[in-house]
Amino acid sequence: RMFVDEVYVGQAISALEGLDDPLLRELLPTHGFPPDCIDRLRNGDRAGLLGARLEALIVGEREFMAERKVMPPTERTAATIADSDTSDDQQGDDADPPAAPIDRFLPGSRSRM
Repeated sequence: RMFVDEVYVGQAISALEGLDDPLLRELLPTHGFPPDCIDRLRNGDRAGLLGARLEALIVGEREFMAERKVMPPTERTAATIADSDTSDDQQGDDADPPAAPIDRFLPGSRSRM
């Protein structure tokens, strides 16, 4: 879920789908998505999009642990609900409203909440 302000509450993926590719190239890496996720987003591959993000976050976490000389876990843990569940997507009249302008949340933006 994404909470932009008191007016817009909705699926982050729905908001991302409305952005153009140059903006996505800037925004996605700041939220743990690898570069190839734009194609997954454009092709409607939500499971692949979330899976790629989860893998990228795991790699980053393991690199951080190695830098700190911490032994990473030896087994894979199950996906968390937040990283795997898209069941609350809405369709029809109850669908999310149009995405709010996200550019105000990008690095260097002057119009923040």
